[in-house]
Amino acid sequence: MIFLLPLSGSLFAQDDKGWFKRVDLGLEKSFYTDLSVYSAYWKTKSDCGFLLSGNTEFVIAKTFLTAPKVSVTYLVSNFLLARTDFSLYSDFKNTQPVITPKIGFTFFGLCFYYGRNISLNQTNFNSLGKNQFTIGVSAIPKIHLRFF
Repeated sequence: MIFLLPLSGSLFAQDDKGWFKRVDLGLEKSFYTDLSVYSAYWKTKSDCGFLLSGNTEFVIAKTFLTAPKVSVTYLVSNFLLARTDFSLYSDFKNTQPVITPKIGFTFFGLCFYYGRNISLNQTNFNSLGKNQFTIGVSAIPKIHLRFF
């Protein structure tokens, strides 16, 4: 069994109310891009916080898939990450709701995730894998580039 360790990068801007705009690119079993429609960061204590984002994911494969997605990420001391993605994949004929719990860690903006796609119905798109290993490069919400 061959596992691909995909790279994903995030680029986002935060306004004065704490809202982010973000674009992610990556590769799992097939190439995908994940566009965040909105995203917000709430700090719970000194280094911890929640990141909530609404996204649209596009999977580019033999069968083109699109998925609206809501992600909830909990950051612990800017080191440990727990994330859950709620996605509804579609090829415009069939749909496949998927929950993907992930756990990982981050170090100076480099993120390592392991996730498991859990399908909630019998539809099975070949371009989606069960295991998700990710090496990501993203900005830490406390240290970000300001675009506007």
